Amino acid sequence: MHEVHKSNYLQKQPKTEISPKCTAISYRNSQASKSGSNELSHVHAFLSSCSPPLDHLLSRFVDLGFKSSSILLEVALNWTQEERHDLLMKLSRGHNGAAVTELELAALEKKFSGYV
Repeated sequence: MHEVHKSNYLQKQPKTEISPKCTAISYRNSQASKSGSNELSHVHAFLSSCSPPLDHLLSRFVDLGFKSSSILLEVALNWTQEERHDLLMKLSRGHNGAAVTELELAALEKKFSGYV
C-alpha cells in the first residue's frame, strides 16, 4: 500500500522540462567553478611546497590576489625582489591577530625566487 501512495505522488508531480540553454549555462558554471578550485589548488600546492609548509596562509594569499598559478608565475618571473618583498610584508601586518613570522616571509621569498 505504501508503494501505491508513492506512485500516486509521482504521477501528480508536474513534469519539468529543461531547456538546452539552461543546461549549457549550468555546464559552463560548473566548469568555471571546477577551474577556479583547480587554480586555487595550484596556489595551495605552492604554499605547501615551501619549507616549512605554509598552506595555512592560503586564505591570506587569496586576499592578496593570488588566485591562480599564472599570478604566481607573473610575480615570480617579472617582479623585482623588492616588489615581492613589499607585497609579502602585507602578510606580516597580521590578519585576525596572527602575524606572519620572519621565517615564513623568508620561506616565501625563497620559494618565489626559485619558482619556475
